[in-house]
Amino acid sequence: MEKLFFDLEEKRWVLNSEPSKANILDIQKVEAFLEIFKSTDYFFFIISSTGQNRTACSNGVQGILGYFPNEVTLTFLLQKIHPDESQIVHHFLSVMHKFYTSSKGNDKAKYKTNFTCRVQSAHGRYKQVMFQFIPVPLDYEAEELFMLVCNDINELKTDLEHSLSFIHLYGGKSFQKISSTLTLTQSAPLSKRERQIISLLRKGNGVHDIANNLFISEATVRNHVKRIKNKTGVRSTLQLINSPHLF
Repeated sequence: MEKLFFDLEEKRWVLNSEPSKANILDIQKVEAFLEIFKSTDYFFFIISSTGQNRTACSNGVQGILGYFPNEVTLTFLLQKIHPDESQIVHHFLSVMHKFYTSSKGNDKAKYKTNFTCRVQSAHGRYKQVMFQFIPVPLDYEAEELFMLVCNDINELKTDLEHSLSFIHLYGGKSFQKISSTLTLTQSAPLSKRERQIISLLRKGNGVHDIANNLFISEATVRNHVKRIKNKTGVRSTLQLINSPHLF
């Protein structure tokens, strides 16, 4: 029986009944993941974690941005992000890296992440694109493979607000709409006491409970929370609780 494969080195689709090359990926194994993202027109990357920038881009990029798939790498795409949003996107990527590298075992495969930004097309115009990222549990020469799905949302999003979300795919705890202002500037490190208070807040404790637990006054707890917000740029206690990169 013939099956559809994507050759990661030659960057092309092939039909093969008995694939002999180690660099061939069975794309049928990732079709279930693609179903998650099919709300609008999209293109996707198969990305290797080796740092060799070996990426494979699907044909959909030509219809959305006008580029040929064989010229598009992840680095190429990031260079096409609007200059006003480039720093924000790199900040988000840094938060994502910290989140995924700190996840234990298979936990990281349970989350997809998303954010939006403007990307320049081959015609010079900027289009709103949603970046959605998910690790894919596939074996390829002992490497980790990832999928980055880029949805065309140019007709859906008109504002320029930016946020990053970590969505649990199986009903677990999600972290929604993390502000782009959190750590764009270097902030002072959190103290041990401040990290304790963040931990207790995330466990559902209020100011009174935290004060009793740490044997301090409620006023002291409020002062600590205020200092944490000033250090991190977080605007509310709810946002503080839902910011996974603050440990």
